[in-house]
Amino acid sequence: MKNFIFFNDKRHANNVGEEKVSHYLTYFAVDRKVTSSVQNLALCSSVFIYQHGLKRELTLLTNTIRAKVATRVESQRYYLMMRK
Repeated sequence: MKNFIFFNDKRHANNVGEEKVSHYLTYFAVDRKVTSSVQNLALCSSVFIYQHGLKRELTLLTNTIRAKVATRVESQRYYLMMRK
């Protein structure tokens, strides 16, 4: 939450609209290049703060660029493939 406040020029979250939340989540995915789980955690915490702390609803954040899910390689299969 501290990063969110600093991202929005030290304005209180009550004075920040849904568009700024969307920009913050996009900043996480594009500029900071975080994983999708980190971006999802930031989204969930923002929704929680707005719903329970500020008593406001966040609408669907459709303009948000989502972080890409990392592809996983099975280590055993990869090891056997590299051995050949």
